[in-house]
This record gives sequence, C-alpha cells and structure tokens, in this order.
Amino acid sequence: MRVIVSLILVFLIFQKVCSQTLQVVDSKGNPVPYFTAVSSNFKSVKIGDADGRIFFSESEKLLEKEWALRHLAFEEKVIYLDSIENIEITVSLAEKLLELNQVDIQALSDNEIALRVKSELSGIAANLTFSNSFLIEQSEEYYFESYGLFIQSGLMDRTTKKHRFDSGRLTFLPQYSKISEKTVSRKSPYQSTVPTLTVFLNDFIFQILSSKLGSWKRLEKDCGRFECIQIDGLNAEVSVFPNGKLNSISLPPRVFKDQYGIVHEITGSLDFTSSQENSFYTKFSFDVHKDEKEVKVLLFFEGIPSLLNFPENYQNRSNQDSFFNALNSFSKTPDYHFDQEIFSRLRSTYFPKTDQLGERDNFVTRKNSYQYHEVMEKSDYSSVQYMKENSDFVKELLEIFKSYGLGW
Repeated sequence: MRVIVSLILVFLIFQKVCSQTLQVVDSKGNPVPYFTAVSSNFKSVKIGDADGRIFFSESEKLLEKEWALRHLAFEEKVIYLDSIENIEITVSLAEKLLELNQVDIQALSDNEIALRVKSELSGIAANLTFSNSFLIEQSEEYYFESYGLFIQSGLMDRTTKKHRFDSGRLTFLPQYSKISEKTVSRKSPYQSTVPTLTVFLNDFIFQILSSKLGSWKRLEKDCGRFECIQIDGLNAEVSVFPNGKLNSISLPPRVFKDQYGIVHEITGSLDFTSSQENSFYTKFSFDVHKDEKEVKVLLFFEGIPSLLNFPENYQNRSNQDSFFNALNSFSKTPDYHFDQEIFSRLRSTYFPKTDQLGERDNFVTRKNSYQYHEVMEKSDYSSVQYMKENSDFVKELLEIFKSYGLGW
C-alpha cells in the first residue's frame, strides 16, 4: 500500500512540476486579460483568463513548442516552451503604437452599438458549439467543482405555449467532478443549479435580442476604456469596446420563474472575449437565490469553442429540442465521477483563479462515484428506468465527443 501511495504522490508531483503557468502583462506589469495563444500549426488556441494567465500541460509542451501571444492592443510575441524551464513564467507584451493620419473619429451611436451587440449574441447562439469548461457551485452546505462540456445551439422562445416547459438549448455536462460537503452524513445525490441558470440565460439573451433599439441608452458615467449602455425594461448594463465588441453584460437582482414554476432571484454577469470575426463566452458569474438559500455559480470557458453539425437524425428541430431536454435533465441530476488522480492532473493544467468564493473549512470530499439512478429515491420504477437510460445515453455521448477531441 505504501508503494502505491508513493507512486501516486510521485505522479501528482510530476504533473504539477511539468505543467506550466504563463502570466502575460503589459509594460507596467498589469495583467493582460483574455489574450490568445496560438500554436505554430494553428491546431490549438488558448484564451487567457481575467488575470492574464494560461496553463500548458506537459503533452502540449512536447507537441506544440512554439506559441504566438496575441491581443488587439499589443504587439504579437512568439515564445518557445522548450526553452523555458520555470514552472511559472511572466511575459511582457509591448503596446501597439499606431501612426494615423488626422481624421475625424465619431463614436458609435446607441443604435449602432445595440445592433452590433445583437449581432454578436446572435453569432454566439447561431451554431452547435462545444466548449471545455470548468464549473464551481458553492453554497453554505457544499462546494462542487467539475470539468465538463458546455454545449449550445440557438435559443428558444419560451413565451410560446410549445416551449413553455422546455429547458432551453444551453447545457453543461459534468465529466470529472468533486463534491465537498459540510455535513458528512448527507446521503442525497447532488442536484445542480446550472440548469436553472441556463434556462434563465436563454430567456434573458432572447429578451436582449428582442429589445427595441430605442431602449438602449448610453450611461453618463466613467466606464474606463469601455462604453456602457443601459437597456431599459431589462435593467441590463452592457459594456462594449469602442468598436462595439462585447466586453460584459451585467444585471441587478431580478425575479425568475423557471419551467417548473419555482421562483428564484438571480443576479450576475457574462464576460466575453473576441476575435476579429466573433465573440465568445469567457465566464458566467451569478448568484442564485431560492427559499433564502444562495448558490454562487462560476462557469469558466477554456479556449475557443468547437463548431459541429448535428447528425442527420437530429436535423429536425423537434429532435434537437428533445436532445437538449435530455442533456439538461442529466445536468440537473448528474452522475458523479470522482477520480482524484484525474482531477488533480486537470487542476494542475487548468484552474482559473477566483476571489469570489468564501471559505470552506472542514468540508469533506465525497469519494464514492455513483450514477444518479443508483442513489435517487426509488418510489417510481419508470422514473428510475428513465434516469438510467438517460445516464447511459449521455455517458455514450461523452465518449463519442472525447473521440473527436471534445471535452477533458
């Protein structure tokens, strides 16, 4: 047993040593958030987090040694990982200096910003996309971490009778998870808040796209290098770059009734990054309140999403809706796959820094994996059977995704 434990410790230390953290700063030492790192063969693209950091695994260091660091406001810089020995490195980027002829520069109008933001949001939702993601959910009773896949394909108008009880077309599928709990004797299976949040976001983004241009008003306040717009009626604040590219969308507390009629109060923000053509999610940060209980939800997106097409048997819109309802059912009551070795390896290569969470002293990790149908209340055989079949379906789906290089 001691030999096995020693080998595991050596493996974990090896992973930690071999993984590399890259911090990108400007000439003053300030972090450069959401820069992109592109491998020399263009097969891999990484996006820095809000603190200007990215992580390279040992396999990435061996297979893709040359990386170009890029940001719209800075000069491109090429680094070679095989020539860097330190575990943590800091790279400084030089600001771009543009010599321009004298021209009259006019700021975008409120209507122009509204149209560009709507176009950006429509572009994000237009296709079937898959993003490697990392989820944290925290309440007073538990702390849930999961590496998984975020999947999106369009939006639903849930104000219509047909879709009133649907769960939308955004979902998160956990792959490798870790639950830490305050109460050791708690036997009930974990239930996620994410499906509530994704239904809310489906409706919220749909409302933004449906808003009238006249409701977009520029705010008279200092937003630094960004333009801030208020959407009347939604009380949403949109932060954009001067060229209209999305930076963030935030909203004060608002009441939301989900598809089951349960009332929640939700507040938070969406953060974005952009290429020259498209915008992408980088982080969801929300507080969800229900029955005087609060759950903090942080969802981080690693890299640029992968674009896929539905197979032939899912070209029908109705079949796609059923597909996402099944995935959201799994997301609400996911199987729990805990593997300390895999989780530690993933954590050493990608773990976003956050100061938005409280202490979790004396929390105990749940070490026994399970499938949800094995631990759910078995009062209804048909429900148990459905959850088993749905679990098997998602498990097979994740294996297929993995064979195409999607997921962790």
